[in-house]
Amino acid sequence: MKIEQNIIKRKLIHFIFGNLFAILFLFYQKFMTIFFALAIISSAIFTKYIKDAERVFWYFLGVAIISAFYLTIHPKIIASAMLITANGDVFSALFGMKFGKKKIPLSSKTYIGTFSAFLLSFIPVFILIKNFYIALIGAFVGAIVEAYSPLNDNFTVPIFSFIAIYLAYII
Repeated sequence: MKIEQNIIKRKLIHFIFGNLFAILFLFYQKFMTIFFALAIISSAIFTKYIKDAERVFWYFLGVAIISAFYLTIHPKIIASAMLITANGDVFSALFGMKFGKKKIPLSSKTYIGTFSAFLLSFIPVFILIKNFYIALIGAFVGAIVEAYSPLNDNFTVPIFSFIAIYLAYII
């Protein structure tokens, strides 16, 4: 199946900025938390005028919530959830649309897309935190939430991935 150019452009932007925000967060937690809060306000305003602004709003709301924990939780845990969001969303959509044929039961997503989200989220998280099991749990939860979330996945994936990684980290 051919993927529309506007979807590819949107996913490319999501990939670049999502990964960039995660990297910047590792070094500038306070600044990025303020940036995310301001981005929520501006994207909420633009939701009325710009077609994809609602997706942007939900993304910034999700990452703002998890980044607010930067004083008490290691920044790598927070950045890992951001990486899962950025990479999982992009690759699940692109691989799922291009190669996915068989849908997951009770989901509109495909097995190929969900596996792509898992694998291509696991790799950068493992590189960042250097813990196989924590990266595995975070990527798995992110992929499942991506596939089954009834809410906007740009909001739910960072929240649930963050919770899973944090719980795996403290256990």
